Amino acid sequence: MRRRLGNVLLSASILIACGWIVFAVEWLGVGLEEWERVYVVAGIIVLAGLALRYFLAGDEENTME
Repeated sequence: MRRRLGNVLLSASILIACGWIVFAVEWLGVGLEEWERVYVVAGIIVLAGLALRYFLAGDEENTME
């Protein structure tokens, strides 16, 4: 169950990061001079989701006992 929750959180973080990129570029009008900030924030969001996935996966061998 925890592994599934981790996968859902990773997928949600990827969708949020993509939404952030679209929001920043299309609606806020971020130009070429600030593209680093947009992609760094999106990368941090994805890395947080990836960390949550691995944290929630844990050690499956010990949880089955």
